[in-house]
Amino acid sequence: MDAEATKKATAATSETMDEVFHDAMRSYEKALKSGIQLQEESVNLWKDLLTKLGSAEEFQAKLASNDGGRFPEGSRAYGGFCRNVQPHEQADD
Repeated sequence: MDAEATKKATAATSETMDEVFHDAMRSYEKALKSGIQLQEESVNLWKDLLTKLGSAEEFQAKLASNDGGRFPEGSRAYGGFCRNVQPHEQADD
C-alpha cells in the first residue's frame, strides 16, 4: 500500500470515528434529557398525590376509617399460609 492510500484510509477511518462519536453524544444527550423529563414528571405526580392526601394525621385517619378490620384478617391468613409452607420446606430438605 502506498503512502497516498494510507493517508486516505486513515482520513476515512478518522471521519468514521468522528461520526460515530457524534452519534453517540447525540444519543447520550437525548437519553439524559429524557431522564430529566421523567424525573420532573415523577416529582410533579408525587407533589399532586401528597397534596391530595393532606397531612399525615389526615391520611392515618382515612386509612384507619377505611380499614374495616381487614389488617387482622390478613395477618391471620398470612400466618396460616406460613404454617402450611414451613412443613413442606422442611420435608424438601
